[in-house]
Amino acid sequence: MNEHKHILILDEYQKRINLENNNLLVSGEESEPKVFPLSELEAVLVTKNGGSISFAALNSLIQQGIGFTFLDYKNHDLASINPKRKQALLLSKKAHHWHTTGQAQALALKVIQDKVRQQRQVIYELKRRKYFKSLKPRIKQRISLAHTQLSKLAIYLNHLNVASDQAHKTLFTLEAKAAKYYWRAIGLYLPKDYGFTGRQKHGDTPDAFNAALNYAYAILAARITQQLCALGFDPSLGFLHADQVGRSSLTYDIIERYRQRHVDMPILRYAMSREPWRLDRRGRLCRESKKAVTWHILEALDPRTPDGIQLITRDLRCLRVAVLNDHAWQTEP
Repeated sequence: MNEHKHILILDEYQKRINLENNNLLVSGEESEPKVFPLSELEAVLVTKNGGSISFAALNSLIQQGIGFTFLDYKNHDLASINPKRKQALLLSKKAHHWHTTGQAQALALKVIQDKVRQQRQVIYELKRRKYFKSLKPRIKQRISLAHTQLSKLAIYLNHLNVASDQAHKTLFTLEAKAAKYYWRAIGLYLPKDYGFTGRQKHGDTPDAFNAALNYAYAILAARITQQLCALGFDPSLGFLHADQVGRSSLTYDIIERYRQRHVDMPILRYAMSREPWRLDRRGRLCRESKKAVTWHILEALDPRTPDGIQLITRDLRCLRVAVLNDHAWQTEP
């Protein structure tokens, strides 16, 4: 079980959650109950099944605005329980029509612009590190080429007109091209011991770096979903990815501009400072590796710092203003 100031992550089997005097009591088969005051919690994230929660505890979480999210064994958002907020109906009405008003295209362009800009920044940061200087000249040249290609794509996106019917198709094509440059550079940069040959998003992965990314992205997605619900958004109504039953499309639209800052760079820093993480026999992160990854992502999302979850929340508040008033989405750099 990993704890942070405002988020509680339950990643062990057979955990029981009860309520006592406005505190959550979390207990296991072989441990004394741990006490978590509800006033200090912002969210609860469960990554293992086989546990239980009392109705009293769940009801108190909802009443106090604390999001509760379940992830399945593949780190997909299985279910989220979040209290309804003011402006939810109006925001949903706006979201149902933003494809016809052109707002969806404008939001999609901004997300991809920001994503490519952040990808370029990550590669730039890697090039500044001492380890980069130790690489073979041919490897350094290929990483530098990827940085140049991302820079050119960023410039192209800044002048792209998304008013046409082919706007989404164009954006997805450019996003895929940027991803190819980005992950190729990271694959060249990472030590061979990690066995990273490219990004794999779904299912069990053959290498620990992909497994770490997938788990960390799941935590980030859960936090974004909770923030969206807290502001009155319906996470199922997206503007970039296609809406699907059971999928938080808006979450996966929004997450694109935060993956690099809040997951990729922290994971890369940690990966370069230690031996590769270990996978269990099912091809998933072992318990200790998962705890280490969790800690670094929660540190990147630290609510006590202005660049953690606070940054995402501020941007999402600006998104709510933009949607309600048909304005452009203004975010922080």
